[in-house]
Amino acid sequence: MRDMKKILFAIALAVVATACNKDVESTSATTDRGTLAVRLTASTEVGDTTNEQNKTVVACPANEQFNLSIADTATGVKIYEGALGEYDATTLIPSGDKSIRIWFGDINDEGYDKPYFEGAATATVQSYGLSAEAMVEVGVANAAIAIETTELFDSYFQSATFTVVTENCTEGHAFDTTAEGLLFVAPAEVTVKCLAVGPTGTKYEFSQRTPALQPQRRNIVRFDMKSAGNVVVNIEFNNQLVGSELIEVELNDKA
Repeated sequence: MRDMKKILFAIALAVVATACNKDVESTSATTDRGTLAVRLTASTEVGDTTNEQNKTVVACPANEQFNLSIADTATGVKIYEGALGEYDATTLIPSGDKSIRIWFGDINDEGYDKPYFEGAATATVQSYGLSAEAMVEVGVANAAIAIETTELFDSYFQSATFTVVTENCTEGHAFDTTAEGLLFVAPAEVTVKCLAVGPTGTKYEFSQRTPALQPQRRNIVRFDMKSAGNVVVNIEFNNQLVGSELIEVELNDKA
């Protein structure tokens, strides 16, 4: 009987020791790890550089379609990079400060109705399996450009076509004055070219380099004309005069 009691006591000790070891292993696994939930809010408005009251709302993808990157702030080591919709917020990751970036699209992919969204935030992941949360605000990070002409310009020239030349599109984006959507390009300097036809059929070429376009804004290049003995074509960027060109007055024999 004594031997049986000794055997049962030994088994009990073994069970307790195993349970304790499992608890130690579990605690060790979460000592320097925690979880991080990522929340996204998106701003879809593009403001007008010349009138803050004018705003255009652009289409925004679903949250799960955004891309997510989580990296250690100190070392830059990537912890996760992939679709936001596939990120598992219950996965334990190393504790410490983290840099979070969310984006959709490619800032160098330019064209009509191609807004590029991006946002960033930081968060601190806690130890011992505790949960942390990061709120990331994303907005339109590339720039929209619009070309306008005044009534005087339109009344003098029979027609005019415009091209927006960027570093990503050296052949130029043909600007469609009748398009309802916005032309999105990288927020950098651009060159706007104009080919205009005068009253008698003479062709004129105007070219103007602009300052860097403002992101999340509709940047406006305006072609105007002044006539006081001479004909001057003025080019404005966001209501600021950036170029002028004197041209000869054409007399229309049919007028």
